[in-house]
Amino acid sequence: MGSGTYLDSPYTTNGVNWGYQSYEGTNPWPISSFNAYVTASWSGSSNEGGGVWFTGSDDPTHTNLTPTQSFLYRSEKDLNLDVSDIVKVWYSSSNSIGGYTDIQNNGFIVKFEDDIEFSTDDAVQPILKFFSIDTHTIYPPTLELKWDDSSFETGSLNEISTSDLFVALDSNPGVFNKDSVNRFRLNVREQYPTRTFQTSSLYTTNKYLNSSSLYAVKDLDTNEFVINFDSNYTKISCDSNGNYFDIYMNGLEPERYYKVLIKTTISGSTIIKDDKYYFKVING
Repeated sequence: MGSGTYLDSPYTTNGVNWGYQSYEGTNPWPISSFNAYVTASWSGSSNEGGGVWFTGSDDPTHTNLTPTQSFLYRSEKDLNLDVSDIVKVWYSSSNSIGGYTDIQNNGFIVKFEDDIEFSTDDAVQPILKFFSIDTHTIYPPTLELKWDDSSFETGSLNEISTSDLFVALDSNPGVFNKDSVNRFRLNVREQYPTRTFQTSSLYTTNKYLNSSSLYAVKDLDTNEFVINFDSNYTKISCDSNGNYFDIYMNGLEPERYYKVLIKTTISGSTIIKDDKYYFKVING
């Protein structure tokens, strides 16, 4: 897309287009004699071009460089692809690991399959919108990095065993710098504790949610998940003080409000706690 902006004077013209690798109309995209693992889009003599991309790698452990996604009539139309192999190949190339084909980080090319890309039939050619990082909307593309950093050691705590539970989000000052990492803690207890004769309040006794419990984060502007429930990557941890999870604020858009949701399963019932666990990320 180049580095220019709308009000540049004179215009910054260092982007690319369908036919050429330069805005000025020089250095056309190749349509033949490709290097190993490389291909391109092209059609007829009147509209050939369309960019060049890698289709594979000689790294035997990271070969899926062309992930695809299909859509059904009623399926969600957001594009969501696993690009792990692509990123790993970029990393190994930048660090000269393995001696494989040098595939540098030149970004992603997003395209339809050829039968749709080159069709001029309005009934076949869908009209979709793709936004760049500089979009004026609230939908910039994102590259999500996921990992499992959970740990589960309960110590002397007791597990909550009733679906009538109260969960409070602790360690939440409400406002976070965009470069911070915060550990949110959960205070868990029965909503209606059984009466017993004891010298301390039952409301001060913390329990824990089981190891299948998850967290998620919603953007309050769009009401969409920016971190969805994931049984592999959003597991809630536990230590001797109770449940907790960490959120890296640099993965969230600053100057926005967010909401945390908690999900657990008790005695066959799935419970989602949505009790106004709000916070804001700021630029600092």
